[in-house]
Amino acid sequence: MVKSGQKGANSRSDSDKRIKGKHSNFQEFCRRQYTFSKLHGMVLTNLHPSFGKKAVYILDCSTCSETVCRRGMLAVLVADGKTELFSTDRYDRSAVGVIPEIFWAKSCWCKIQSLACLKCGAVVGYHVILPCVKCLKAVNNGHRCMFHNKFVSHCYRLDEEGGDFLLWKHLKPHDEDNILSRECLR
Repeated sequence: MVKSGQKGANSRSDSDKRIKGKHSNFQEFCRRQYTFSKLHGMVLTNLHPSFGKKAVYILDCSTCSETVCRRGMLAVLVADGKTELFSTDRYDRSAVGVIPEIFWAKSCWCKIQSLACLKCGAVVGYHVILPCVKCLKAVNNGHRCMFHNKFVSHCYRLDEEGGDFLLWKHLKPHDEDNILSRECLR
């Protein structure tokens, strides 16, 4: 939902002041933004049919080869429509940690946090903690975790028979998804 290049909160201080100036209580602004998205049905809960035709990828940290995600989707950044990255509805929490510092996205008003590989410490992507209205209104896949192409390697995930690439429309819900590492085709 947000640009892969990130700027720290200090570099957007003018933007912070502009928001805080319009809304005396910044937490109230965030609550209103979230409420707006819920009331207008902009938080996706079902996958749009066009995304069901996309392949599922297994993603590994480029630095140490640790598997960081088994449910990746090749996607295009909503904010600019050009930047390719991988998104997911769930990353491997035993392999990836969230860095507590919060950033503003470079090209929109989403608030994000970096994701790092727990094995080597390399930043591999980011998590959208508060999507902006612009990104919520756009057609998107509902994923809020993004992995940078240059920081992860990828391979297709195979279906249960191991004969073909797994597509998102055939992927089980994340709480029922038990896969083996042999499903990767490199």
